[in-house]
Amino acid sequence: MKKILYPILALCATMFLSGCEDRLDIEQKGVISADDFYQTDADAQNALNNLYQCFAYHIAGNEGIYVALPVLFNEAGDDMLAAGNMYGDNDFGAEINEFRYTYQNQVIENTYKGLYAVIYDANTIIDRVPDDSPIKKRVRAEAITLRAWSHLMLAIGWDCPPLVETVLPADARPGNYEGGHQELLRWCAEQAESVVNDLDERISPTDKVGASKVTKGMALTVAGKARLFMGDYENAKKDLKQVISSNKYELVPTDRWANLFHTSGDLCEEMIFQSNCLDNANVGDLDGKINRTSWMWIQFWNWRTDKLAS
Repeated sequence: MKKILYPILALCATMFLSGCEDRLDIEQKGVISADDFYQTDADAQNALNNLYQCFAYHIAGNEGIYVALPVLFNEAGDDMLAAGNMYGDNDFGAEINEFRYTYQNQVIENTYKGLYAVIYDANTIIDRVPDDSPIKKRVRAEAITLRAWSHLMLAIGWDCPPLVETVLPADARPGNYEGGHQELLRWCAEQAESVVNDLDERISPTDKVGASKVTKGMALTVAGKARLFMGDYENAKKDLKQVISSNKYELVPTDRWANLFHTSGDLCEEMIFQSNCLDNANVGDLDGKINRTSWMWIQFWNWRTDKLAS
């Protein structure tokens, strides 16, 4: 009897499950596939918002305590001191300060990874967002400019890093750019120059929103800086002259120099592009669940108050 019963039960179970298969095959709720996204103007703007969040996290702040990009490009000089509680404290900065770093230095590693993280999110927009509306063209232009800026900083720091123009598959192993340092800088300049007309322009020197996003002035500045580093001074002048003559930016007077790079100077008339984050005490902590900036700023750019008699 058992020999007959088990096949019968198995057959009944198979018939039951096959009859319910269409009911069990339910589309996942609350999820939009990548193929269905990036279609509308709102989709494009949301993707751009994510790119700005990526920039704020990896460049303006950075995961961890390393404040990577500004530390890397400022610590390598005799007018900076990566001090600490004792020798060996804050060593990730001191290694750069004393020119004894290796490829394992966290500041160098985080800067490199952060710049390519921005490039990845920018390429996601460029690959997927069509240019069939003014808003989508602007979104693509902002992404192209930030991609050019990221490659520019990589070229300044690493000479001939990989040029990544599209989202790469997981198994890709891009090599150093074979065109050479000069051609990579030229690519950065031409990319930024190509999208100037699709970007918004800052309204005036008092326009704070216009300093918190990529604009015509930002693209021309990226192009001008790239041409300056490649020694193309005449074309650098042409790009940067347009920024000056636009009258959308002004140098702050000398009595306000101290405000620059402090909250009181945020998005001021001198800022061409500044990563802007909401100051919300209820978001994040030192352990950094949502670490929009880094508490190590104060150790690098100010005196350690625990060492002062007052």
